[in-house]
Amino acid sequence: MPLTKPEADRLIDAVKSLVAPPLSGKESHNNAIVIDPKGDPPAGRGGKLSIDGDQLEAIYRELKNRLIDDLRTDPILLQLVAQRPEIILEIEPQVVTLDVKTLKGRCARLIAAGWFATARATSAVRRELARTGADPGGGGNLAQTLNDLVRDGFLTREGEGLLAAPGMKVSEKEIRT
Repeated sequence: MPLTKPEADRLIDAVKSLVAPPLSGKESHNNAIVIDPKGDPPAGRGGKLSIDGDQLEAIYRELKNRLIDDLRTDPILLQLVAQRPEIILEIEPQVVTLDVKTLKGRCARLIAAGWFATARATSAVRRELARTGADPGGGGNLAQTLNDLVRDGFLTREGEGLLAAPGMKVSEKEIRT
């Protein structure tokens, strides 16, 4: 049975009194909720409003419908109800210590020096490594090493080239013997 507007208003006032400090307390008995309403008490109940399970369900439906109606006209309430998806990304830095005598260490040195600030093809990496030290050769070791650096998050593939990964931190530590 639908509630009339005065009944709904009285129930809403009664529900509001639940979140405000009670005037004379809140009691429950026989699986019914008894509420001391703030406004005029319901007639014939001695100032108490007793609600059984079916009535509570009707109150819920009525409040839900009124809230939905209010959302259409009250932007402040709309902001309170609106939800936005959120991604929380926890980043655990991967620290790799390499020897500059190895191929991977030599490539890491190029990353640290900023050489990968622009996209570089594998052939350009090979020429630069040959220019600054031993030629890594064309047997696939360089391609595998660069793939490892991409997989580890130090480089990204951009078109036909490789680029230093954004947000990657480079720290250099000089070891003296």
